[in-house]
Amino acid sequence: MIKTGKIFISWFDSREDPTGNLLTKVYGTVSTDGGLTFSPNTAVSNVAFNPNNMAVSQPGGEKYIGDYFGNSAIGNTSYVVWEDGRANNLGSYTGYYPDFAMTVNSNTISVGNNDSVKLGIKIPAVNGPFSQRVRFSAALDSLPTSGTINFSFQNGKDTITAFPDSVILVVKTNGAVPSRSYAMNVTGKGTDGPPVHIRKVTLLVNSAQLSIGTNRPGIAEFKVNGVSYNQPQQIIFPLGTNVTVQAVSPRVIGATQYEFKNWSDGGDTTHSVTLNNSLSLTAFYKIKYKLTVASSQGTTFGGNVFYDSATTATFGVTSRIVNNGGTIYYFRGWTGGGANSYTSPDSSGNDTAVNLNIGNVMVETARWTTTIGITQLGTEIPAEYSLKQNYPNPFNPSTVINFSLPKSGNVKIKVYDMLGKEVASLINEFKTAGNYQVDFNEKDYGALASGIYYYRIESNEFTEIRKMMLLK
Repeated sequence: MIKTGKIFISWFDSREDPTGNLLTKVYGTVSTDGGLTFSPNTAVSNVAFNPNNMAVSQPGGEKYIGDYFGNSAIGNTSYVVWEDGRANNLGSYTGYYPDFAMTVNSNTISVGNNDSVKLGIKIPAVNGPFSQRVRFSAALDSLPTSGTINFSFQNGKDTITAFPDSVILVVKTNGAVPSRSYAMNVTGKGTDGPPVHIRKVTLLVNSAQLSIGTNRPGIAEFKVNGVSYNQPQQIIFPLGTNVTVQAVSPRVIGATQYEFKNWSDGGDTTHSVTLNNSLSLTAFYKIKYKLTVASSQGTTFGGNVFYDSATTATFGVTSRIVNNGGTIYYFRGWTGGGANSYTSPDSSGNDTAVNLNIGNVMVETARWTTTIGITQLGTEIPAEYSLKQNYPNPFNPSTVINFSLPKSGNVKIKVYDMLGKEVASLINEFKTAGNYQVDFNEKDYGALASGIYYYRIESNEFTEIRKMMLLK
């Protein structure tokens, strides 16, 4: 490894995580005296990662990270290669040590024919004991079919020997260079070659770049001169070109709708722009969610349309009691589906109208029960009030409750959970004296959880409570 009297060392180091001693970066150092002394060590990698993400378990319980860590001396620097778990995969990364940073002041520059433009190139900092000079050059990926594009450095300065410092690259066109974009490679090299860094720059000759997209990339659609896209685009046009852009609206995906709101330039949904310079355009879309309201009986209001996010929707049923073909149905509340949807706290059916804040897709289903489950048993008038034990017990999902009324009157039978919360109202109506049977099906009341429940009867001066068990 020693070619210049230098020794380069690199290693995984967890100093980035003094508390957990886990998150790791690659660090490096160099010796110029055969290993007697070393320079202060610094980080080679720029992102900490968890090495456990790439560890492979071994039969003895130990962890094997692998062989993918190398360090090769190249003249006055070294080339470090390592496996890195920063993206939760077994990625391969590289870096020089010592090294220099390199930036350009713009990724896109524009120039006309027989004109020039300047590009700033800077070394803002170095990493480790980097003391080489850095020389810069520029080249095109492809040459123009006519005319020429030439590169030079302002005041002839193409090299930096002290850091930080910068140079100015001058790009000049001669003759009739075709209007389009040209890819420039701006290169910085150390004394012996490595470290080598390249920055890509787009050169627009007599052209403008339209950078266009939406705030919902991959979802909302837009058109440029009739061509549809749903991802950000950078499109080159000759200067002075009139371009028609259009936001496609609405965009419906399942129960979510994306509706055009405005362009960043304030233009209409469809409008034209003249590209005398490069232009960035963004179409902004607002999100709307569908509230679905379903009911097997009666008539509902509200819902079944898309609502702006963070707005309030009102929905409900128009009547608590519905006669459908001679069968009487009683509204018992709502069962909600979706995050932050509404589910009735009881089965009283008093919440015929509900206000709901819309933050996502929701479904609200009305619950109804009938009087079919209440049956009078014979014509005998009992001598006393009674509330019988339900059967079967435990039950799933339904059970039968018998009760006796020696006098006519209003009857209420309600079901409560162990916390005393009402979960079902089986009867709340006038009944003549007699013996009765009422059915209770937990599925009619929003699918109750397994556990102990209490049912309570009230009629005239009589009150009684019994216990039952739902066992799923």
